[in-house]
Amino acid sequence: RQKAQQKKHIEDEQVAKALQEKLNDTESIHEALSEQKRKEDELLAQQLQSQLEQQQKEQQQRKKESDELLAARLHIEYERGLLKLEQQQMQSEKEALKLQAMEEVENAKYLLQRKQEQAQDEEAAKELLQEEQKQMTEGNVRDLFYASVKKKKHKIISVQDIQGIDKNEIYEKILNAKLKTGQARDQIERFLWHGTKNLANLDLIIKNGFDRSYNTTSAYGKGTYFARDASYSVKGYCGRDNQ
Repeated sequence: RQKAQQKKHIEDEQVAKALQEKLNDTESIHEALSEQKRKEDELLAQQLQSQLEQQQKEQQQRKKESDELLAARLHIEYERGLLKLEQQQMQSEKEALKLQAMEEVENAKYLLQRKQEQAQDEEAAKELLQEEQKQMTEGNVRDLFYASVKKKKHKIISVQDIQGIDKNEIYEKILNAKLKTGQARDQIERFLWHGTKNLANLDLIIKNGFDRSYNTTSAYGKGTYFARDASYSVKGYCGRDNQ
């Protein structure tokens, strides 16, 4: 009986040992499985992290491309706006130049018309002056002269009509300008007389017209003096030649 107990005890120990070994094997397997799962989880985590980083990179790249595309579009719109503004400015400048050219043409037409009118007025005044000068015959001069001078005392030998073209043109322009102000002709013009003692001055007057430098008396200052009546010029202001 004691032997049987010992045998049973030994068998129990063997069974326990076998169970312990089996248990140890199970723990080893469990640890191996856990380690394998841990490695798989780490690998999966790394893969997920890599995928996430790749997705983030792709998103950043797409965002960068989208921002660059948007910036390019904005730049294109800006350039288009500038081009449109320049075109509008060019159109405005073109229209302004066109208006300016039209105004200049109109001004030129107006000035040409005014010049033509002035030329016509001057021509009319010139014709009127020439007509009046034609009417101023030798007889008129004689009548005016003898209106204040006695015929017995002074005799007219001849009457000559002397006209300087340059002087007449200046005179006609001044006369025409005064006539346009509304003044009457008889308020502007007078028939006056001038006498000179120095017969040499007579040639100068005929050639150059009246010039104050020819004056030697200068009673009231340097200038050319005229008289309303012929008698005043004759009296003391006219010289005599041998004839």
